[in-house]
Amino acid sequence: MGEEQPKERRALQRWVGRWAVDYTLKLADGTEHPGTMAVEAAPMAKGQGVLMEAVGEVAALGPWEAHALWGFDAEGQEVHWFAVSSMGEVHDHAGRWTDEDTFELEWRGVEEGQEAVERTTFRWASRDEVAMETVVNVGGTLGHTISGTWRRER
Repeated sequence: MGEEQPKERRALQRWVGRWAVDYTLKLADGTEHPGTMAVEAAPMAKGQGVLMEAVGEVAALGPWEAHALWGFDAEGQEVHWFAVSSMGEVHDHAGRWTDEDTFELEWRGVEEGQEAVERTTFRWASRDEVAMETVVNVGGTLGHTISGTWRRER
C-alpha cells in the first residue's frame, strides 16, 4: 500500500471530532420519539479508519451507548461501518460514496426473528453539519426510521 490514501478513506476523516446529534425515531405505528446523542470520533490504525464512541437517549428506549469502527476497503471499494450497541445490535453496514458529500450504507440481518434490511444515508451539508436518514424494513414491511442532524462541537 502506497503512502497516498484513497480519497474515500481520507473523506472518512471528516468524522474526527466531537458531535452533538438530534434525531427522531419513528416507529412502525407512526409514533415519534426525540433523541439526542453525543459522539466522540478519533482516527485509528494510523489514519486508516475512525473509532466512534456514542452515548445517547431516546424517549421510547431510555439511555444507550454504542461503539463503531469506520473504514474504507480500497480493494472492494466499500465504506464499512461496524457498530455494537448496548441494545444488543451488532451490525456491519457496507456501502459506497455516491458523491463527494454523500454515502449510503446497508446492513442485512435478522430483527424480531425476521429478515431485516437497514439503509442509512449520511450527507454532509457543510464541514460541521451532517444529515442522517435510516430506514429499517423488517419482514418486507417498514419497521422504523431515524432522521437527524449531526453538528460538530469541535
